Amino acid sequence: MASCKFCGKKEPVLYCVCAGCMDKLRPQWISVKERLPEFGVPVVIAWDDYMDIAQYWHGTLCPHWRTQHWGTIDLITVTHWMPLPEPPED
Repeated sequence: MASCKFCGKKEPVLYCVCAGCMDKLRPQWISVKERLPEFGVPVVIAWDDYMDIAQYWHGTLCPHWRTQHWGTIDLITVTHWMPLPEPPED
């Protein structure tokens, strides 16, 4: 039997379903006004009714997002982002 990665409770899975642990498993959107992700790290971004996986870039050009499906997006277009989930272990 495994221990929950958050609270340590012995469970047959890696995470238990207590309220405290479920909150930690729920994806948390972060406002770009609050903070931006690390440079070049893939994250999920959201704007209007769209979402995509992107990386935040800055340097010689003005800051922008590089997305998988939409190409380059201006920094002011994106409103929120969240880290990608961990990949499966198997």
